[in-house]
Amino acid sequence: MLHCLAAAEKAKPSPPGQSFLIDIKGKVGMGFSYKWLGKNDDGKRVAIVGLRIDDQHHLSVALGDAPAAYFQKDGRIYKLDVPPELHPAFSEILSRTPGKFIGEEAVQPSSGVLDQETFKQYNCVIGCDESGRGAWSGGLVCGAVLITPDSKLPVVFDSKELDRAERRRVFSEIEQSGVPFAYAVVDAETIDRIGITGANALAFDLAVEACEKKAGRPAEQLLIDGGKLPLKTTRKIQFVTKGESVSKAIAAASIVATTIHERLMLDLHQKYPQWEFDKNLGYGQPSHLAALEKYGICPEHRKSFNPIKKMVEKELAQQREAGQMVIGF
Repeated sequence: MLHCLAAAEKAKPSPPGQSFLIDIKGKVGMGFSYKWLGKNDDGKRVAIVGLRIDDQHHLSVALGDAPAAYFQKDGRIYKLDVPPELHPAFSEILSRTPGKFIGEEAVQPSSGVLDQETFKQYNCVIGCDESGRGAWSGGLVCGAVLITPDSKLPVVFDSKELDRAERRRVFSEIEQSGVPFAYAVVDAETIDRIGITGANALAFDLAVEACEKKAGRPAEQLLIDGGKLPLKTTRKIQFVTKGESVSKAIAAASIVATTIHERLMLDLHQKYPQWEFDKNLGYGQPSHLAALEKYGICPEHRKSFNPIKKMVEKELAQQREAGQMVIGF
């Protein structure tokens, strides 16, 4: 379960004070991850990430100088050894947690050092980032921002570091800067049909193409946040882990993608208010799961994603048992 918790937090860092449903491999089933973040007396970051399996079973990992794990079972607490190979993963989780959750820690803008390094070889660069990849519903949005050594981007941040109001303000400044940007949306139906990896690659390809068309020039290099994806573009690509912190182009693209994704989910909330997309933005929060259990799914839910997939499979199984399914040849 320690490996599962580390993988889940690395893939989608959860904001402190919130819970996200994750799939626990094996026979255990599903559980909720949670997080607390703060500073110790020396001013260093500390955190607790955990997994609540049920009311009597909790797994917690204290993050600081070295991770320490504790398992609560039936009111008793047992200390566990954290495998050495997981230490780097938990250290990365602690460092990547958005600083806005610590009151004394100022949100840091993107340094742009990667852009400056890239400009030593190329003069036209597009930064890309996505929003909505891990959501249970709605589309996946990818943003693309084209910059040159002369571009005048405003101060930009990782979109996850900002609240909605700040994100909208920075998005407006990007619009006013005149820097070319574009976005592409891949809907839930397509995500279910080609898979999230294929959908992510497709959205990046479409966003880059739209951005180049808007700018009237091709990019010489793409800087893309995250791991490798099977893009079809012939442009040179550099995939960057946590690229928002080192590339202003990627950080600006993250603002674009997240702002547009938020707009789309707010529009969906008007059509499907029961699922509270205005609050959860389609992500797997406890209230979203509660709504699924009460109302079922809507047309915008991704049927290839758990827990929706399991709900659909259960419904189909019940229909088969009731003899309601007719198979034609």
